[in-house]
Amino acid sequence: MEAVSSIDLIGTGIKSAAMLMVVLGILFAVLWAAKRFMLPNRGSQNGLPINLESSLYLSPKQRIAVVAVGGDTLVLGITPERINLLTKMSASLKASDSSDSSDSTKEQEHAE
Repeated sequence: MEAVSSIDLIGTGIKSAAMLMVVLGILFAVLWAAKRFMLPNRGSQNGLPINLESSLYLSPKQRIAVVAVGGDTLVLGITPERINLLTKMSASLKASDSSDSSDSTKEQEHAE
């Protein structure tokens, strides 16, 4: 009689472990889907859009980042200890810089 109950106990343990694996698999799938599809939509907090436009690594722990916040563009120096504002550009300054560079490119094309 004890042999039959020990076999039932082993079978029940295997079924329980299998169900645990199924539940954990579903949990990891839901977390992966949430990370994959929900996080890219977090670009704006409190109605203020913040976008990372560019980043340049100077060393493994130091970089320069160009971040657009609202209508302004910030150039930030980032280290493990601090984040420093290097310069701030307004949208009008950024637009005039791009038009100046496109005008100089057109001038160079006409010169050739």
